[in-house]
Amino acid sequence: MLREALARRAHRFGAKHYETAETQGILGIALARTGARGQALAVFRSAVAILLQRSRQSSKENTSQAVLSRRRSIILDAYIGLLADIRGTEIERRAGIDAAGEA
Repeated sequence: MLREALARRAHRFGAKHYETAETQGILGIALARTGARGQALAVFRSAVAILLQRSRQSSKENTSQAVLSRRRSIILDAYIGLLADIRGTEIERRAGIDAAGEA
């Protein structure tokens, strides 16, 4: 369901839109929690790059900054948790990253 939601948002808003990235981050959480850590890493890396850009704004005018900040925090916390989990693993080596440094 999350993959379908992501496809709809990407079609509606574009791949680099904040709301698309937010949905992508939630997909990353689901993938990480179901053990698909390699896929989760790729999804998170793409989403986080967009979520951290201050110039990106949600098109939901009624969504408060506090709500957006909380959602972003949940996604970032999950990403950092994943990075801790993959430190020293083959996933980290294949991705060519330093998980601790990335966190």
